[in-house]
Order: sequence, then structure tokens, then C-alpha cells
Amino acid sequence: ENRFRLVPLDVTDEDAVHAAIESARPSVVFHVACIFRRCPDPVRDMVEPNIAGAENVVKACGRAASSPAVVLTSSMASVRHAGQQPRPGRTCYDHHDTNTVSSPEQGWGGAYQHSKAESERRAWALARSLGVALVALCPSMVLGPERVAHRDDGQEEDEGDAGFSVAMVQDLLRGRQAVRSLLIVDVRDVASAHVAAAERMA
Repeated sequence: ENRFRLVPLDVTDEDAVHAAIESARPSVVFHVACIFRRCPDPVRDMVEPNIAGAENVVKACGRAASSPAVVLTSSMASVRHAGQQPRPGRTCYDHHDTNTVSSPEQGWGGAYQHSKAESERRAWALARSLGVALVALCPSMVLGPERVAHRDDGQEEDEGDAGFSVAMVQDLLRGRQAVRSLLIVDVRDVASAHVAAAERMA
């Protein structure tokens, strides 16, 4: 039996999220949806929906009869802004550190980082008030194989255009972007960490 169910839906629609959770009755909900791309209006197109999605998932889990736990895909961007130092007296970051620097006024990148930091802050506040078990994972730049669909004949079928992260690596390899230092994690390691978090909470 498949332990996981992929549910594509508009996470900015709280009722749709609640209906999906009530239908599936999961013990754990993975909230991995997030907008990460250049956009004309970062606040409208990225900040607001990212925050709304995190809030709606936690609220829906708080309303659900099955009382599922939540594994939230947050980001290292929630922990710190580039150049932001750990808290005084610390030499490394931990779960008490939070990005207090990024803002929507810093372009789409700053807006994305702000959206992840604010999404996690609000998710924790709601989880505490509603009694929802929550864990937040904070990976850095996630790279790895694109998701592919499998046809009835067993052949793989490309699901469409490359995602932003893959397109960025292609640009680096083709000389369209300057090579720079990045914190990177393999998507398969991120997936394993999500499963491990869910198993501990179940």
C-alpha cells in the first residue's frame, strides 16, 4: 500500500485544503508548496500566497477530525539572510534563529526570503494556538532530478519545463550566469528528511 498521497490543490483556498485533508484523513500532512520565481509583483504573486498557504494548511489540520501533524518545508532563508550572523554568543545557527533582515523591498529574492520567514513564524504561532503538532525543515537551495511521470507502458515522460532551480544550473553551465558560492542540498536528501520527520511524529 502506498504510504503517501500527492494532492495538488490551491493551498490559498482554506476550504479546499480542509476538504482534501478530511477526505484523505492522513496522520501527517507535508506542506511543500511554495512559489519561487521572478514575478512582476513579488508581494501579490509570491509573498501573500506563500504565507496564506502555510497558514491554511495549519488551520485546516487544526480543524480536521484526524488531527494530522504537519511537516512544513521551510527554508534556510527563514533562518538567516545572507550575511546575517547567528545570535549573540553563538557560532552557528539553530532553531531559535530567524531571518529579521529580508523584506519585499529587496526585490524578488528578498521577497521570497521574507515570505519563507514569515510563513514559518505564522505557522508556529497557529500550531501552538490550535494544538497542531508541527516540524519545520529548513533546507538551502534544493537541487536534483526533476520529477517525471510514468506512462502505462512503464516509460518515463517529462512533466514539462525545467523548474527554476534546474534552469538556474543550466544557465551556470552555459555561461549565462556568473558562477557563485551556493548552499545546496540534494532533493532526495530533503525527501528522506521529510519522511524521517513524519515517522517520528506519527
